[in-house]
Amino acid sequence: MKQKDSLTICPQKNNDCHQRQEEGNKMWMKNFILEHIYAIICILAVLVYLVTAINSVGYIHPDEHFQIIEFAQWKLGNNTSRALAWEYGSQIRPTLQPVLAMGVFRCCGWVGMDNPFHQATLLRIMMALLMLLATGYYVRAAKEEVFPRYHSAFYALSLLFWLLPVINVRFSSETMSSLCLLLLLANMVKYKLPTPLCAFMMGVVAGLGFEFRFQFAFALLGLGLWALLVCRYGWRAILSVLGGFTVVILSCTLLDSWFYGNFVFTPYQYFHVNIIEKVAANFGVSPWYGFLLMLLYVPTLIFGIALLLSLVIGSVRHYRSPMVWAFMSFLICHSLVAHKELRFLFPVMPLVPLFLIWGYETVGKHLNKVLKVVLLFLLFTVNTGGLVLMMSKPAGEGKTAMMQYVCSQSRAPQGVTLSATEESNPFWESYLVPDFYQWSPVRVDNIDALPHEKKGTVVVLTPNDSVHRERILRQGFVETYRSVPQWLEKLNAFYQTYDAGRVLIAYEKE
Repeated sequence: MKQKDSLTICPQKNNDCHQRQEEGNKMWMKNFILEHIYAIICILAVLVYLVTAINSVGYIHPDEHFQIIEFAQWKLGNNTSRALAWEYGSQIRPTLQPVLAMGVFRCCGWVGMDNPFHQATLLRIMMALLMLLATGYYVRAAKEEVFPRYHSAFYALSLLFWLLPVINVRFSSETMSSLCLLLLLANMVKYKLPTPLCAFMMGVVAGLGFEFRFQFAFALLGLGLWALLVCRYGWRAILSVLGGFTVVILSCTLLDSWFYGNFVFTPYQYFHVNIIEKVAANFGVSPWYGFLLMLLYVPTLIFGIALLLSLVIGSVRHYRSPMVWAFMSFLICHSLVAHKELRFLFPVMPLVPLFLIWGYETVGKHLNKVLKVVLLFLLFTVNTGGLVLMMSKPAGEGKTAMMQYVCSQSRAPQGVTLSATEESNPFWESYLVPDFYQWSPVRVDNIDALPHEKKGTVVVLTPNDSVHRERILRQGFVETYRSVPQWLEKLNAFYQTYDAGRVLIAYEKE
């Protein structure tokens, strides 16, 4: 009888022990995650940024390439005038960034890295690492601006908000000025009353941001007013900031004059051509609220509504924060300029997560638990989908990715002939030719002159070109490559990050 009782009781004891062990494992895992949350976020961000840097081949806007890379190539003697934008002749662009690119290209030449696609990838990886470091420095300084329980969310969102990785890996003037803005804000928050040396270095960073992109002055205007009206810098700090800024401007004026071959003050040239002569307006004008519509729809309507609401809340509740002065000054001044593009806001996009956290701090306490869970789950899902999309695709519609594919095919013994329409030719950007990426000889023919029997022919078309596609399919061509993977089209239907009708498709004979 005793043996029977023991047999009936032991299974229950075993179940209790097993349950306690499972609860202990779950508690250990929860404590481990909480203790190492920042390390986990950091590792995840590094992986996301590196994958994005490798896959984000090309450029979001032609200015990113033709006014930096091709400028550097021209000075190195590696391209022709067909790759130079009109801004070179007008001498309106600062040359600090092209000179930095020249240095990277020379180093690549010394180690035998002559593939331009690899060189461009190296630039993006360098920017990814720099932006990760700058963002980490900024978040550590600015975390006191949010409640302690939201510190980890602020850190995660500042690194992994779905629009940021693809922006932060770009070797563009917008991203370089964004880097300077993060460093400047971090120091302004960290050192409320800076020493003369610290103020001088802040002036240097401000000057570099201005020389990377002149529109950085819009953010500097707000930060200058903050320093005078809110933080009340002393005259020594003000003079030190101006001294550092002046040193950079004078140095870059000498650099620009050397680059262009004659004395030139590019900030004035830029203002005279684009504002006085109104050349910038020739590229399109938008109403004053154009940027508000972009902020509403581009990050998806879900995030857009939250962002606009958070901008109002953050600006009212945290009006003494330098982040508010920088962002709102930048947005208002840009809204007064007729020509508007989303990329113009890229320098201040790393500040968006802070405003979102501020908005949630205010609105979240008025929501019940169920609504909070639903809202956070919805935002998390949208953000994750956006990250997957942006990590997996080349820049834009993948024109440079198609160039890379065609150049890789030209390494075959018979070489390659590219047949394309004017619209689908990847080696053509409006009136310019990206000489930098023409690494190997590629013969370009019009699609109507297609030598159908010649081996080594790659036909490139857009998805909407049904007439030419049906003709080449009948002649034995099959699809071999897409500039943007087709599986991303379903995600893009929601996020609208590229024009699916402008994706390039390569066809070759089997």
